Amino acid sequence: MRHSKVDWRNSEKSIRRRFALMIDVPIDYEIVEDVLDSIENDTLCVFHPDDERAFDDEFDSKGALLLNKRATLPVSIREWLCLGCQVIKMENSENPKCLAFYQSNLYDAVLPHDSSPPLGPGAFTGHIGLCNRCLPKGNSKTELEAFAFVVAHELVHVFDAMRYVVPAFMDWDQFWKKALKEGTCCDRACWRLDDKRSFLDAYASPNEMAMVAEFWPSSAKRWFNACRKRLARG
Repeated sequence: MRHSKVDWRNSEKSIRRRFALMIDVPIDYEIVEDVLDSIENDTLCVFHPDDERAFDDEFDSKGALLLNKRATLPVSIREWLCLGCQVIKMENSENPKCLAFYQSNLYDAVLPHDSSPPLGPGAFTGHIGLCNRCLPKGNSKTELEAFAFVVAHELVHVFDAMRYVVPAFMDWDQFWKKALKEGTCCDRACWRLDDKRSFLDAYASPNEMAMVAEFWPSSAKRWFNACRKRLARG
């Protein structure tokens, strides 16, 4: 697939505030940039803001729930990435084994679990935290590619969140009233997102590699193998 002409560096969106992506990663800044620049599949299909059946249950012939069946509105990842993630930075986790994580307030801003009124997409925040444990230990090919895989993995979490954040940003009134039915479909939307997260976070699994390969088909397997090799060494 040909690369989009849209450059993530120049992409900004506004809805009562300015959204932009900042990379605050000393020393290894260029590797993070390279992962972003090397996205091969720039198209992400998101839910339509006015789709009243957006979160209806639909199944395949084997009875498996099709999580994103009605997410058919194509958008450019590079153009809209600043909505899903505003900063990639160094940040340690309470879990000493954690390599990195994606954190957002999606459930408060767009998909509230309870009856509380949502903050709306203008209040959405999301960031990727990279822990010291995931940083390259030297300049070997394995170390650099293992780090690239960690960054790509977390970006896939961002893309999954964008399926909901982007339509909310496009037309919040329609998305809230029609797709989310004023909150009654939020639980369904959350279940879908949680299921996708669990598939991706099945570390060192074919699912994890395949989900990264959807966007980096030429590099995912190589990065994946490097990451497994690095983790095996401890």
